[in-house]
Amino acid sequence: MSSGCYLTTPAERHLKKCFKGGKEAIDILIKKEEDNKKKRKVSMVNKIETISLFSGDLGFNRRKLKQRLMPNAPSFCDTAICAHAHWFIYATSNPSLESFRDDYFKMMLMSMIPPDKAHQKNLILMILKLKLVVEAEFACFMCLLRNMLQKKLKESHGNRCCQFIHDGCTLDNKLKYQAFGLQFTHKKYQTNHVVALTFERVLSSTVENVGRLTEQVVKEITGVDFGDLCGCSIQDATAKSVAQYLQLEVETCDMHESDKIGRSAIGELLRKDGRGGIVNQFEEGKNLMHKLREQGKHFSSSHTDRVNYDTFLALHSHLPSTVILNDLNEMRISSRHNPVRSSLWLKRAVTMYFGQYQLPQLLSEEDWEFCREVEAVLNVSKDVSTLVQNEKGLYAAYGPVMGMELHKNLNSDTMEMIDVNNWGKTPKAPRVTVDVATWSDRGKECKQRALLECERRFFGNRSEDVIGGASEIKLKDREKAALVLDKRTCANTNVLSKRAW
Repeated sequence: MSSGCYLTTPAERHLKKCFKGGKEAIDILIKKEEDNKKKRKVSMVNKIETISLFSGDLGFNRRKLKQRLMPNAPSFCDTAICAHAHWFIYATSNPSLESFRDDYFKMMLMSMIPPDKAHQKNLILMILKLKLVVEAEFACFMCLLRNMLQKKLKESHGNRCCQFIHDGCTLDNKLKYQAFGLQFTHKKYQTNHVVALTFERVLSSTVENVGRLTEQVVKEITGVDFGDLCGCSIQDATAKSVAQYLQLEVETCDMHESDKIGRSAIGELLRKDGRGGIVNQFEEGKNLMHKLREQGKHFSSSHTDRVNYDTFLALHSHLPSTVILNDLNEMRISSRHNPVRSSLWLKRAVTMYFGQYQLPQLLSEEDWEFCREVEAVLNVSKDVSTLVQNEKGLYAAYGPVMGMELHKNLNSDTMEMIDVNNWGKTPKAPRVTVDVATWSDRGKECKQRALLECERRFFGNRSEDVIGGASEIKLKDREKAALVLDKRTCANTNVLSKRAW
């Protein structure tokens, strides 16, 4: 499961990969929209379909299409309008609507119009017409998506062939939104496709409301009932009841699970005892993160402090010329890891800077050593959380493998720690193997909390005690099937024991 927060496939690239031509696909593109739509909108959809085919945007054979569609070839005006719309929809720079009001932008477009076409009207897309064009482009995409899903259902002999993905969020203005997506494999089984269906505002995030909205959205966009299309779903652990409502196997997102391991290690994820009390307080971890944030703010909140720091770096060219990263994303453990790692990289520079300007040191030597230990723990869980966000490769069998590897590393008697004294100006940090027995009590507690949370997330441990090497990973039905069908993991004793196989 992905992100940001989903790693979605842009419609244009998605269609290029999936539709290589053929009479069936062409007939769907040139077919008129539903009769109950407004005449103007139907006309715009047909124009976009024809122009997209004519320009080769969807990966069809342009020569054959020109021969077939030449009697209905689009005018220069229609081609220009659709080119503007495609730039607004698919450009990687995410252009703003204000671009269409910019006089210089209009002058640039006018300068590229051939002299013999300059007398025509409406050669530049206006903002009032843009919404209609975007809706028509999405209607074309829905048409092609439905066609592909019908082929997938035919290939699977009517069996459910898609995985449903959803997540919810509450914005700073207290409005609630739900994001829905579909994931399925290409017919050649060489990659996954993740398609965002909607990002919709909801008044309530209860199980019944989210479940009904899921069935409604999938039916509306794909034209297929949810129960006939989706065989499994991925969601955060807090939304497991939605899968039960949809009568699917309960399966949680590996990205969210590994994120919570790191957050528990630094004391940001706490558990209650059922009576409102906290059973796993860790003030030392929260205090360290607070000090690191305050240290980073010193170089970003004041212009004078930043100028002084730049002047200091200019006089000490052997020190890294960068700043401490702030954890702006509260939902990802990688953002927590960034200020810890960058602070260690700049330890020498920060210590010398505070001493030169006679400022109080925010971190003591014991705090810096604890910071190294926390970074070693977060570095292990951060890598797993980052890898599982990749939706391109066939990583279905990787989840259990990464969970077991994470547990093995956290349960080890040694950890890879950053060698701060030998870290120069290069971004890659030198690491040394250190025995955990030499760590501070705070560092040992941080590692123990991460190990316990890993067992709770992946190994079914519901107690407050670490099981350790005797742990056995809990597998979902989909994960069992993926491990057996993947040649890289099937019957591999490095993945599961003989008894488990």
